[in-house]
Amino acid sequence: MNLNLEEIKNKILTDVKYQIIILIIVLLVFAYILFKPNKPKRQTPCYNLHLKVWANFDKDKFLSFISPFSSKYCLYFDYYKKDFDNLEKDFIYALAGREAPDLIYAPNYIIYRNKKYLQEINLNLPKPLFLETEIENLGVPVNIDSLTFIYNKRIFDFFNYQPPTTISELNNLLADFKNKNIKDFYLIALGTNEVKNKKEIILVLKTLEKKSLDQTINDYYNYSDEKSPNFALKRGLGSQDISLFANEKVGAFIGFYEDLKSVLRLNPRISYGVSQNPLETFPPTGKNFVKAFYFAIPKNSSNHEKTILFLKWLLEEKNYEKFIEEMDLIPIFKVSSIEPPKDIFQKNAEYGSSYLDLISLDDYPQFEKVLDVWENNPNEGRRALELLNLRF
Repeated sequence: MNLNLEEIKNKILTDVKYQIIILIIVLLVFAYILFKPNKPKRQTPCYNLHLKVWANFDKDKFLSFISPFSSKYCLYFDYYKKDFDNLEKDFIYALAGREAPDLIYAPNYIIYRNKKYLQEINLNLPKPLFLETEIENLGVPVNIDSLTFIYNKRIFDFFNYQPPTTISELNNLLADFKNKNIKDFYLIALGTNEVKNKKEIILVLKTLEKKSLDQTINDYYNYSDEKSPNFALKRGLGSQDISLFANEKVGAFIGFYEDLKSVLRLNPRISYGVSQNPLETFPPTGKNFVKAFYFAIPKNSSNHEKTILFLKWLLEEKNYEKFIEEMDLIPIFKVSSIEPPKDIFQKNAEYGSSYLDLISLDDYPQFEKVLDVWENNPNEGRRALELLNLRF
């Protein structure tokens, strides 16, 4: 195509115009993207309030864990460490003085006995592994614990013993060990008042054997009868089974995860293993003993909405799993992973029962008194049992 000079000039000018227009459009688009007004961000409310919390966790660990929530919402936690032995009494006194906390962490029996003082909590929670319908809406379930067979691996390996999984296996081990005539050492802590969890063990034994309470208590104390073929532990040693196990004076005991942590504080280097409670059976004709723990809100809390906000944050999956790990607890909800030995304690809880299923909570303290008498005077113990008419 032949173009004269004038046509070439016009074409160049036209092309330059197009290029300038395109450049202007590009610059305008870029300027809009760069300088467009941002949508106003939704500001997180800053409440500038204090929440009073009663629990038995390590204070520094708990406050460190909740610090992201606290700083995000300007909610400050006044934390009071309360052991369960004094929690209920202190709670009643605080209610009377109008100084109750906004949130308490407590075992199921304390929640149940004080349900009239607690607000209902209705959150959309996943189904817990252990459900207690009696207190389902009185608190938020946090963690569980279960009776488990805890043994010294080094000692069991030395005698070529396997941890028993049934009561007959348990009795056979005790009979075999008795025949060895070993002095000042005991294979399994059972049958005395020095056994920390004697009440729970007797209640589980009762569900397994289907006997009367009188017979079950008598069977339990037979384990401390040196004439019995199933003799386990001498009476009057003056030390609790946890201490005896930690000091390797006894080879095994039936305890909770909290008891194992106590052992490890006394003897961090002990070689231990955990196994199914031999008093529990699968399918569960003999029900294991389970403890469940909750966060609950007193009715006279003035910060109900903010406390609910905290509980929702706590139960978010990543926060809950971190809480369980840092507080060293057994989760009551399914988590992405659970390490040994926690997995055994969790498994042992799935088919168990709690105080609420095994005994009237009003009678539980009286049950302790009966056992205190029974060891040294079975006849007086039976008489006390008859007079109290305990409900099971």
